[in-house]
Amino acid sequence: TRTIEASISAIRDSEPHYWVGSSFSYCGQRQAALHQLRTAVEGGFVAHPAMETDPLYAGVRSDPEFAAIRALAIERQKKFLAHRARKD
Repeated sequence: TRTIEASISAIRDSEPHYWVGSSFSYCGQRQAALHQLRTAVEGGFVAHPAMETDPLYAGVRSDPEFAAIRALAIERQKKFLAHRARKD
């Protein structure tokens, strides 16, 4: 887990963090999964609502940290949609 996290930390694109996190979740690595999911969302990957239905994240959905990341994803998605809807 640590070797994979160290390798992916150098990747600037946020989407791979989502997919690596889903693999960690599937394998029962809760903390690593949540860390990668948070990194993806903070990096700009709008994971909502996919993260709520992705079967690979089923193992961490009950975690309070997942709820916090979900809230952040929703907030960021709303900001993105509001920005996109602006008429300049």
